[in-house]
Amino acid sequence: MIRDGYDAASVAALAHEVMKADAATRGDKFPAWQKDPLGETLRAIEGIPKDKVFADDYANFQRDIVYGDKPDFTTAVGTLNILAGHLKTIPA
Repeated sequence: MIRDGYDAASVAALAHEVMKADAATRGDKFPAWQKDPLGETLRAIEGIPKDKVFADDYANFQRDIVYGDKPDFTTAVGTLNILAGHLKTIPA
């Protein structure tokens, strides 16, 4: 999650650079992602709240791994949407 101390635009810029590097080195296993890592990542983010499996897995992850504050699934998806909004502003 992007915490208050992080600049969301900077996190998005870093994520975009990592996406491009990963697509270049690992994209052969996922041709659509290799061709358009940003577009495929944005499609994945859009699909997360539509699939109950993600919500269930998130709940299990929190139960088993997370200590302290546990943002609910809706809050986590909202944070991903903020990241996606910033990613959309980065030139390809």
